[in-house]
Amino acid sequence: MADAGTFFRQISFFSGLNDAELQLLVASSEETTFKSGRSIIMQGMTMEGLYVIERGRVGVWIKPKSGATTQVATLGPGEVFGERTIVELGVAGATIKAEEETFLYLIRQEAFTQIMQDDSSRRQFILDKIAERRARLANNPAIERQAPPKA
Repeated sequence: MADAGTFFRQISFFSGLNDAELQLLVASSEETTFKSGRSIIMQGMTMEGLYVIERGRVGVWIKPKSGATTQVATLGPGEVFGERTIVELGVAGATIKAEEETFLYLIRQEAFTQIMQDDSSRRQFILDKIAERRARLANNPAIERQAPPKA
């Protein structure tokens, strides 16, 4: 995997982080790999932190209270997921599955929330990103695919 510090500097979600904040994220990150078809998180579960895709691709699947499980997005290198759950202290709103072998960084929740608490503009930036993602999903018809395989 790439050097986490160098990689994180290239992620738009982390734009504006100072060196100390970036180092905090790097120090709290853990590299992990998921094979194709494996679940990374399941809708309704508690999150450990924020995930950053280094290589590979994941599918985002939701199951509404009424209806079938549907893929609503695909995420690739440089994209993040899990931010809403951490900020809102809730549970995962979607199931995330690797569509191919996927290399991720897991940034522990404590480090991510510390940065948000220390910097109100950073918190607002993240809230804006969450709102932007929600709007995209609300205005984007579901990707037509079969339900994900059981992991």
